[in-house]
Amino acid sequence: MGNLDRFHIDPGSTLLMVIDIQEKLCKAMDPEILASKAGNVSILLEAAREFTIPVLVTEQYPAGLGTTLPELKEAAATIPLDKMSFSCCGYERILARITELGRKKIIITGMETHICVLQTVLELLQKGYHVHVASDAVL
Repeated sequence: MGNLDRFHIDPGSTLLMVIDIQEKLCKAMDPEILASKAGNVSILLEAAREFTIPVLVTEQYPAGLGTTLPELKEAAATIPLDKMSFSCCGYERILARITELGRKKIIITGMETHICVLQTVLELLQKGYHVHVASDAVL
């Protein structure tokens, strides 16, 4: 792979990861900002469906923080994987699913950009993945 190839996104090597966009976390957000960002996440999910890009959804402590926003969960059409660490890479089940999908480029969207998204991105980079953060679709 050439140096600039890591920036090229093609459906056959890409995965969309939706991190912790959960009901109780969303209640603390400004409704207009939430609607805008959730709309952008919906666009990413629609694009993933159109291009047959697999989607992985995570939920941080769903018993306490609730589940993924219903409209996003429905659009993702996948069962969320729960976690108890900030980084998604802290759970073998999530890493196993990423490995199973065999995609080296990961588009990231999600909530708690300053902690859950950041730590996941840093650890994925350390593991050799090419990560693209959708800046208009993180909360």
